[in-house]
Amino acid sequence: MNLHNCIRSQFGKDCLDIVRKLERVSLKIARYRNHLRFNLNCFNAHITPKSLHLSSAIKGYVANNILRKAERSLVNERIRQTNFTLDILHEQHQDCLVELRGRLPEEIVNRVIEFTKSSQLHEHEQSKARQVNKFRNLKNPPQRENRKGINGNWRERDGNTLTDSNKDKWVINSSSRDLSQDERSLLEKGLNFAVSPTELPVHDYIAACESACKQLGDGDADELRGKVTHIINTAKLPESNLTKEERKALENLRKDNTIIVLPADKGRACCVIDRTDYESKVDSLLSDDNTYERLCKDPTEKYKKELSVILNDLKSCGAIDFALKERLFPTECDVPKIYGLPKVHKTGVPLRPIVSSIGSVSYNSSRFLADILSSVVGKTPHHIKDTKQFVDFVSDLNIAPDELIVSYDVTALFTSVPVDNAIEAIRARLEEDTSWKTRTYLNAEQVLRLLKFCLNTTYFVFRGQFFKQKHGAAMGGPVSPTTCNLFMEQFESLALESAPHPPRVWLRYVDDTFVVIKREHFSEFTEHINSQSDHIKFTSEVEADGQLPFLDTLVKRSEDGSLRVSVYRKPTHTDQYLNFDSHHPLEHKLSVIRTLFHRADFAVTDPLDREKEISHVQSALQNCGYERWTFHKARKPKKQTDNSSAANGNTKCKANINLPYVRVPVRNFAVCFSSMGFLPPLDPSPRCVRIW
Repeated sequence: MNLHNCIRSQFGKDCLDIVRKLERVSLKIARYRNHLRFNLNCFNAHITPKSLHLSSAIKGYVANNILRKAERSLVNERIRQTNFTLDILHEQHQDCLVELRGRLPEEIVNRVIEFTKSSQLHEHEQSKARQVNKFRNLKNPPQRENRKGINGNWRERDGNTLTDSNKDKWVINSSSRDLSQDERSLLEKGLNFAVSPTELPVHDYIAACESACKQLGDGDADELRGKVTHIINTAKLPESNLTKEERKALENLRKDNTIIVLPADKGRACCVIDRTDYESKVDSLLSDDNTYERLCKDPTEKYKKELSVILNDLKSCGAIDFALKERLFPTECDVPKIYGLPKVHKTGVPLRPIVSSIGSVSYNSSRFLADILSSVVGKTPHHIKDTKQFVDFVSDLNIAPDELIVSYDVTALFTSVPVDNAIEAIRARLEEDTSWKTRTYLNAEQVLRLLKFCLNTTYFVFRGQFFKQKHGAAMGGPVSPTTCNLFMEQFESLALESAPHPPRVWLRYVDDTFVVIKREHFSEFTEHINSQSDHIKFTSEVEADGQLPFLDTLVKRSEDGSLRVSVYRKPTHTDQYLNFDSHHPLEHKLSVIRTLFHRADFAVTDPLDREKEISHVQSALQNCGYERWTFHKARKPKKQTDNSSAANGNTKCKANINLPYVRVPVRNFAVCFSSMGFLPPLDPSPRCVRIW
């Protein structure tokens, strides 16, 4: 029986508590003795410990001299307080010994003293080593590695550096410009890399402060202004996350109008192409008279008038109020813009057309309708909402030897879906399912009228020339995916009901479908679904060697007919994620780790495959600069915190205050605004200067 158990069993818990207190006091004495020696050495060597360093917004020799004297006085005061603490600890140590001698036999007391001295000596040696190392580093600071390395990759972590093969995948240069080593090093950081600011966005901070002050009384508003002013005056800019050479490379790339830098269509690679080549490919896409129509002038004003009529009618009948009308009608709007993403995995590197409609005349109305219609979408047995639901379903499937697993893909769904047919499908769904009525005062006809306007607002601009998409839903419109989903739900229902030999399993995610069907019926069924509409056509991919990629998973057929699922990466995948040096909030970077680990947990069904996936993710993230501690931090359960001051019942919680992210000031602002009853500032980094 060890000493503690012996004391507890023979003399009771009270005696054991005294023994443990004696041990704790002895360990504290060992630590404080070394702490005292460290501070004495600092005082004698005229060195200030880092924790006592002082700074001031006032600069100059006299100000620095005042700070140094104040720091030396603080070191002296710390020595005095440490001596005082040691005196108290010695008294507590003696009191514990006196009390133990009155309760325990001398033999047991001697064993306790011997054990305590041994623990104290061990703690003394460890504490001494730490304090000696601290003093050595203060006296002779270690030399920092020069950041002007040849390759610009001056942040090396855990011995992991990028391999040449990864670098080749991360930057694809098909332009006539020869990229310098610094330019390539810059682009390898990714197009979402946020460059640390060179000046504080003071005007944005002041504007946010004044916005908050409007919700406060005069006294609190003045206090908040004082705190914000202090934070701004004492704030320091974050350390640059680019070398001087990389900043120069960034400036040179931005000034070069002969090239354009774009993300690849798939795989997150950074593509550099000649502007003339890019524009000629977009022109080639827009020259398709069957898909696009050239317009003589900007139709924005015409669409604004149409929207105004619709919204006025809705307001006059009480379907929407004035505030909602003002929110849906844009006083100023941007013209939708088309751009192309290079399909680097295809011959000739064609472009995938993308239309950005953010801020357009129909954008707010489209978002409003998307929220209404989202309540009626996905209520069929064939709909899957995400990868997790798909994995949960197929994990219980068993495939017979005479069955095939196949994936079908709708060709250009958004530009192919017939709008009139889609509206009729939505009309039928709104009449059948009335759950949407809890989200709006609009009736079905009013919803469909506004929806038709949004779906037919399919114009965009390229190099000053306006075009209109002839068929399909508006690309880039928030309601378009929901519209296509509802249309496909009706389409697949009719197609499956009329099929002579329908598949046993049909699971669809937007335009991708996972199917289990008899081998002998595969060709017949493929021909059947392609004959259902002149607009909707399917391509198919059959399992190869018992494997079939679907969404971001790879489905594998086992010998017993069961299915295993793992993560699938296309050949164009680059394993490039948000660079850890990017000027993003730490929480954003940890969320990258959590997302990838979460996918490994639910999307991989075999334990061995899961271990390989986690190892792969860690290796890929380390190549992006993530240190080992970030993995441990990301895997820890998040604490449930209530950011609302109203949770304590003191004050009513106020609105969020959004600020441009600058690492140190935003943390201080979070404390400042929280003390006034506001939610802590969000850190979306919308105003970070990105590479391109």
